Amino acid sequence: IFRLDEKEYTLERGNIWYYPPGSWHDYFPKEHFHYCWLSIAGKDAVEFFKLMKLKPGLNKAGVCPKHLFLDVGNNINSLSLRQALNALATAFKIVASISIMTPEVSQKTDKVIVKVQELIDSNYSNPELTVEQIAMDIGMHRGSLSRSFRKNYGVTISDYIISSRIRKAVDLLISTDYSIAEITVACGMNSPHYFSKVFAKKTGLYPSEFRKRYARKQ
Repeated sequence: IFRLDEKEYTLERGNIWYYPPGSWHDYFPKEHFHYCWLSIAGKDAVEFFKLMKLKPGLNKAGVCPKHLFLDVGNNINSLSLRQALNALATAFKIVASISIMTPEVSQKTDKVIVKVQELIDSNYSNPELTVEQIAMDIGMHRGSLSRSFRKNYGVTISDYIISSRIRKAVDLLISTDYSIAEITVACGMNSPHYFSKVFAKKTGLYPSEFRKRYARKQ
């Protein structure tokens, strides 16, 4: 529940709140929920939101780009300048992906995008999973589907597939003793070398380095 000028606004699924000065909020979850937020602060923040054409207060936002929030978290844990810049670039992707959404577009595409997300989340371990196969399963032209997906998420379907596989890899590296080869197969990749290269690009660390740094902290 967000409060502004003595009025209350309830945040529902598919909505987002841009904090104008003087607003505040309380948490009263109706059910189990996943809540993501991003802070952009400083003297130029107001001008930034104006530039992105983001209206303060309650807005429609479509499907939450959770994979982008995960990417920010993975990068921001590093102290390197490159990873900090990657986190900043991803944060801009989040804002950009939301700023282009309108209530009309969101209503038309949400159901399709949710189906795509479910297909990827349940089939990421299949190395044959492709944009073409997803478009065929959804019954939608590949080009139209790709444009709708990118408009909602700010990334391509292929990027989302990779991010889903990396999320699973992170979980397995931290919570299991599986070898890198076993994790490669479990994440739908054919080559441990390619998997390590992609993982390092996404997180800034190779799988063995990531496990060494984070597994002991769990």
